[in-house]
Amino acid sequence: MDTIFLVTINILVGGYEKTNRVLVDAENEEKAGRLALFLECHACWQDVEIVDGSAFDMGGEFVYSVSEICKVPVCDARILEKYLCLHSFGNFVLPE
Repeated sequence: MDTIFLVTINILVGGYEKTNRVLVDAENEEKAGRLALFLECHACWQDVEIVDGSAFDMGGEFVYSVSEICKVPVCDARILEKYLCLHSFGNFVLPE
Protein backbone atom coordinates (compact mmCIF):
# COMPACT_ATOMS: atom_id res chain seq x y z
CA MET A 1 0.00 0.00 0.00
CA ASP A 2 1.33 3.42 -0.95
CA THR A 3 -0.51 6.47 0.38
CA ILE A 4 -4.29 6.79 0.56
CA PHE A 5 -5.89 9.91 -0.93
CA LEU A 6 -9.48 11.12 -1.03
CA VAL A 7 -9.94 12.81 -4.39
CA THR A 8 -12.88 15.11 -5.14
CA ILE A 9 -13.88 15.17 -8.81
CA ASN A 10 -16.08 17.82 -10.45
CA ILE A 11 -18.30 16.37 -13.16
CA LEU A 12 -19.95 18.49 -15.87
CA VAL A 13 -22.70 16.86 -17.94
CA GLY A 14 -24.58 19.17 -20.25
CA GLY A 15 -25.62 22.08 -18.06
CA TYR A 16 -25.39 20.08 -14.84
CA GLU A 17 -22.54 19.88 -12.36
CA LYS A 18 -21.95 17.42 -9.55
CA THR A 19 -19.09 16.10 -7.46
CA ASN A 20 -17.87 12.65 -6.57
CA ARG A 21 -15.26 11.45 -4.12
CA VAL A 22 -12.89 8.60 -4.87
CA LEU A 23 -10.61 6.79 -2.42
CA VAL A 24 -7.28 6.06 -4.13
CA ASP A 25 -4.09 4.23 -3.16
CA ALA A 26 -1.25 5.88 -5.11
CA GLU A 27 2.42 6.88 -4.92
CA ASN A 28 1.69 10.61 -4.91
CA GLU A 29 -1.03 13.26 -5.35
CA GLU A 30 -0.50 13.59 -9.10
CA LYS A 31 -1.03 9.88 -9.72
CA ALA A 32 -3.99 9.81 -7.34
CA GLY A 33 -5.67 12.62 -9.28
CA ARG A 34 -5.04 11.00 -12.66
CA LEU A 35 -6.35 7.63 -11.50
CA ALA A 36 -9.48 9.23 -10.01
CA LEU A 37 -10.16 11.09 -13.28
CA PHE A 38 -9.85 7.97 -15.40
CA LEU A 39 -11.98 5.92 -12.99
CA GLU A 40 -14.85 8.35 -13.66
CA CYS A 41 -14.58 8.05 -17.43
CA HIS A 42 -16.99 5.93 -19.46
CA ALA A 43 -14.85 5.56 -22.59
CA CYS A 44 -11.59 3.68 -22.99
CA TRP A 45 -8.70 5.67 -21.61
CA GLN A 46 -7.24 6.02 -25.09
CA ASP A 47 -10.38 7.91 -26.16
CA VAL A 48 -10.24 10.43 -23.30
CA GLU A 49 -8.69 13.80 -24.06
CA ILE A 50 -6.84 15.63 -21.27
CA VAL A 51 -6.76 19.43 -21.64
CA ASP A 52 -5.51 21.76 -18.88
CA GLY A 53 -6.01 19.05 -16.25
CA SER A 54 -9.59 18.25 -17.28
CA ALA A 55 -10.63 14.95 -18.85
CA PHE A 56 -13.01 15.20 -21.81
CA ASP A 57 -14.92 11.93 -22.17
CA MET A 58 -17.37 10.71 -24.83
CA GLY A 59 -16.49 13.54 -27.22
CA GLY A 60 -16.80 16.17 -24.50
CA GLU A 61 -20.25 15.10 -23.26
CA PHE A 62 -18.68 14.51 -19.86
CA VAL A 63 -15.94 16.73 -18.43
CA TYR A 64 -14.11 15.74 -15.26
CA SER A 65 -11.65 17.77 -13.20
CA VAL A 66 -9.96 17.30 -9.84
CA SER A 67 -10.99 19.93 -7.32
CA GLU A 68 -9.28 18.58 -4.20
CA ILE A 69 -6.86 15.86 -3.13
CA CYS A 70 -6.52 15.06 0.57
CA LYS A 71 -4.01 12.68 2.07
CA VAL A 72 -5.88 10.32 4.41
CA PRO A 73 -4.26 8.98 7.59
CA VAL A 74 -4.18 5.17 7.70
CA CYS A 75 -6.56 4.99 10.69
CA ASP A 76 -9.13 7.10 8.80
CA ALA A 77 -8.62 5.17 5.56
CA ARG A 78 -9.72 1.95 7.29
CA ILE A 79 -12.99 3.62 8.27
CA LEU A 80 -13.55 5.15 4.81
CA GLU A 81 -12.97 1.73 3.19
CA LYS A 82 -16.18 0.55 4.87
CA TYR A 83 -18.13 3.05 2.76
CA LEU A 84 -15.99 3.69 -0.33
CA CYS A 85 -14.19 1.26 -2.61
CA LEU A 86 -10.40 1.70 -2.40
CA HIS A 87 -8.89 1.95 -5.89
CA SER A 88 -5.24 1.33 -6.66
CA PHE A 89 -3.07 1.24 -9.75
CA GLY A 90 -2.49 -2.51 -9.63
CA ASN A 91 -1.57 -3.38 -13.22
CA PHE A 92 -3.03 -0.17 -14.69
CA VAL A 93 -0.80 1.89 -16.93
CA LEU A 94 -2.31 5.34 -17.33
CA PRO A 95 -1.70 7.35 -20.49
CA GLU A 96 0.51 10.42 -20.10
